[in-house]
Amino acid sequence: MTPQSTAPGTEIADRRHRRWVLVAMSGALAMTFIDETGVGVALATIHRELHASRTGTHWVMNAYMLTLAAFVAVGGRLSDICGRRRTFAVGLAVFGLASLFSATAPDLALLITWRAVQGVGAALVIPTALAIVSQTFPPAERGRAVGAYIGAASVFYVIGPLLTGALIDQISWRAVFWINVPIACAVGLICATTVRHDVRSGRRERFDVPGLLTNAAGLAALVVALMQAPAWGWDSLPAGLLYAAAVILFAAFALIELRRRTPLFDLGILRDRVFSSAVAIVFLVYVVYLGLIVFAPLFLQHEAGLRPLLAGLALAIALGPIIAVAPVTGHVVDRVGSRLPALVTALTAIVAFAWLALAASAHSLPWIIPALLLYGISIPAVYNCAVTAAQNTVADEHRGQASGIITSAAQMGATIGIAVIGAVIAAVSGSADYTTAGFQAGFAACAVFSVLIALLALALPHAPSP
Repeated sequence: MTPQSTAPGTEIADRRHRRWVLVAMSGALAMTFIDETGVGVALATIHRELHASRTGTHWVMNAYMLTLAAFVAVGGRLSDICGRRRTFAVGLAVFGLASLFSATAPDLALLITWRAVQGVGAALVIPTALAIVSQTFPPAERGRAVGAYIGAASVFYVIGPLLTGALIDQISWRAVFWINVPIACAVGLICATTVRHDVRSGRRERFDVPGLLTNAAGLAALVVALMQAPAWGWDSLPAGLLYAAAVILFAAFALIELRRRTPLFDLGILRDRVFSSAVAIVFLVYVVYLGLIVFAPLFLQHEAGLRPLLAGLALAIALGPIIAVAPVTGHVVDRVGSRLPALVTALTAIVAFAWLALAASAHSLPWIIPALLLYGISIPAVYNCAVTAAQNTVADEHRGQASGIITSAAQMGATIGIAVIGAVIAAVSGSADYTTAGFQAGFAACAVFSVLIALLALALPHAPSP
């Protein structure tokens, strides 16, 4: 036996060790997925029990999405600089503690605060968990491991609304956050005993703090202005000042990134028309995606009178096709290119949201379910087409930066989507809390954004990548 050979017992132990790492990282990602898709089902109950305003209710979701969008780019860089195990442990602790305090929050203000902290924890956990899975498995097993990691977590992505609906019906909306605490503890314990070594960059790196701060501040200013404008007035001085601040901060961010040797984002990649169009599609996909995740459960409970469990079931039906659509879309794109499938599925999304806007007046679940199914088929497919086109366009050495830009565009679209669709609903509902007409306008706005997606799809490659 050569010195490089591995004894059978050691090989079995290493395989078992890798499986436990995979279980832990999948559990961590599942936790963040449940909070992304499941909390929307809890909003109607939180709105009622905490006597929250309409805008305050939306902030319960958007505080999390805003900090996640602002700091998700930080997670990957910190893991390279400070070590993946350490960064993951900090993010997991922040997420778990914020979940605990969210579950025990006595009022809306504290709940929103802890949701924002929870988003910071998720921003550290999500990119680092994938990196730990990649470093744990050898190249020959890595593809299957990453597929199993995403697949296992995606199950919770789909069943999250159903699970949270059951928890709300049987226990309380607070159980939606309580459930994260034992999961975080279990993941932390497994991680402490199985992730045996830390990996960090061997070279000294300067973190792009000015880029991070200007981007985060600009995003915060824009989202706060959009969220609060219905209450303050669209032409009010505070809203105007925040819009102006957002423009200035985003301009400063662009200048900083273009001049830095090691930028947070290499914005030069956006000069490619296909890549920039694909990124814009990803942004808009997440605008309409959150438009449904947040506001469909609110509509189903507030206007249609469904219990949380049934509202969660309806949302799970909308998300269910994601698991099957992703591999099918990938196969089609490899054969015919991204443009045609992206255009067809974008047109399907227009039909889905238009149908939802019209069917909302009936307050009947049988009329709404077909629209939710069309959504579940179309939106994930458009996203896959755009991401594939973007990754096929850039050179190998730029794919890491490209992935960072795509991820940040998605998270920014999510937080801006909640703000914009919420503002449309508020503008139509007027002084009333929520109205059917308001929700119809929100779903119609999603249809309009889907039209923009269809137009951008025309810029994607019409032939498969060589």
